[in-house]
Amino acid sequence: MNPRISIIVPVYNTAKYLHRCLDSILQQSFEDFEVLLVDDGSTDGSGKICDEYIAKDSRVRVFHKDNGGVSSARNVGLDNAVGEWVTFIDSDDELNIEGLRLDYEQLPNVDLILTAYYRKIGTTYELNVVEREENHDFKTFLSENLNCGIFSVVWGKFFKKEKIGNLRFDVAMKIGEDTLFTLMFLNVINECKVVNTVTYIYNQPQNLQKKYSLSVTDATSNLDKIHTAYKQLNIISIDFEKRIFIDYKFLCQEDIYAHVNEWYKDKRVLYMYNRIKSSMTLKYRFNYFLMSHPFFSALCRMIRNK
Repeated sequence: MNPRISIIVPVYNTAKYLHRCLDSILQQSFEDFEVLLVDDGSTDGSGKICDEYIAKDSRVRVFHKDNGGVSSARNVGLDNAVGEWVTFIDSDDELNIEGLRLDYEQLPNVDLILTAYYRKIGTTYELNVVEREENHDFKTFLSENLNCGIFSVVWGKFFKKEKIGNLRFDVAMKIGEDTLFTLMFLNVINECKVVNTVTYIYNQPQNLQKKYSLSVTDATSNLDKIHTAYKQLNIISIDFEKRIFIDYKFLCQEDIYAHVNEWYKDKRVLYMYNRIKSSMTLKYRFNYFLMSHPFFSALCRMIRNK
């Protein structure tokens, strides 16, 4: 008989935290699950730690692969998961005590479970909870809450395996792949359940900084993928549209100075900017107008390089 839950853990060079993560899973009082550890070509001994847990618990399965990124690792997990529900855990995070103990029998017509989670910074725990009004239908709920952090990650939620089907993470995306996968999943379901149970602990580094930058080409492509999946939901969340637009512009800002037209003249970018333009501050719109001209962007680049 297949387990109730498949827990997919992509692993890459997190030996320092991996025991904490895996112990938090195996110590759960709810026991009807399997753990799929996908070692994505680790070089720090993480793969060996994964193998140690096979001997500790028969519910653990390990897959070793060449390094290909978190999306490819999660896809290996999806290809091999057999549980009724699928959940994801990052190997530097952990499950909360009793995090898997949900009333699954009372969710026969639900395809997605959204849970509460803790954001842990140092010794401080910040509770994050999504609220849903009882009289709000699925689309209304999404319109009001899509910009919440829980929809930008794949952890802290449980996906119905049969609804995932052939959906997979986009291995070409290095930033925003969680958001895209979540949006694609939302497009194939009709309902979700919000519970107040705290299932997950996200260990946010105290020195969290910008880790990545993108080329204009990659940023516009990723932004377009996310916006296309969002439009298919047939809802309106201007806050969500603004956030993804601003985020991706920030991520490729350095490259914009060198390739002004690739951003400001791109038809997809123009379309998305015009949708949110009226909600932006006058200062932002003025700066955006100036930067759309090669002379001003070149001047800014000169000043920044001095």
